[in-house]
Amino acid sequence: MTKWMRAIATALIAAVVAGCGGGSDDDESAALPAAVASVSVAPGDAVNTVQWSAVDSATSYNLYWSDASPVTKSSAVIKGVASPYEHKGLTNGKRLHYRVTALNQYGESELSPEANGMPVGPPPAAVTSLSVQPGDGINTVQWPAIQTATSYDLYWSETSPVTTSSAVIKNAVSPFVHDGRTNGKLVYYAVVALNEWGASALSIEVGAMPVAPVPAAPTTLTRLRVTPAWRWRGTRSRGPIPTTCTGPRPRVWCRVRPA
Repeated sequence: MTKWMRAIATALIAAVVAGCGGGSDDDESAALPAAVASVSVAPGDAVNTVQWSAVDSATSYNLYWSDASPVTKSSAVIKGVASPYEHKGLTNGKRLHYRVTALNQYGESELSPEANGMPVGPPPAAVTSLSVQPGDGINTVQWPAIQTATSYDLYWSETSPVTTSSAVIKNAVSPFVHDGRTNGKLVYYAVVALNEWGASALSIEVGAMPVAPVPAAPTTLTRLRVTPAWRWRGTRSRGPIPTTCTGPRPRVWCRVRPA
């Protein structure tokens, strides 16, 4: 009897151990975090800000990244990060790719979908000074250089205010001669500075009216002599003597006519 009881007990213990062992793997697998569902990247100046959706059972996250796609678990990794994460010290203009995993006490999830972003530098500052010198059918527009600008767009209009919807002269260089204008007609101007990362705000607005040149003062004079012809009757003590006189004053030549 004892022998049979020992056999039954051994069988029961084996069954319980086998059952527990098989269920342990399933329970542990079921307790792993779900994969992160979505990832987004917002680029900035030498930085990418990576953001992802939360996973309920996750206690931390790993951020995998690479400058080539696809990102795998063999790629570079930043461990124990939280969303949103600022990936700093990057090179502007170089695109990076990202994927995220969620972790808890049971392990690490599968990789999230992949997202990418390219850091970009700031656009130029706005032009703060603008001058216009009017001329005969022209306006000469001038502005100071902006340190990070690589080109300029000159906007103009015959009505104020000037906007980025106004007529534009691309890649203008200061000083810029805007010719073909009508004398006496006011024209308004504003400038935008540009670089590879974007465009500045519009500069201050300045207007000017082309004008015809004022005639120069004469530099030489021509002297004219007028010789009048006139009659003069002189008198003497004995009576009037008719005479005829011609010539410019004060030189007058007179001929006395007989009475």
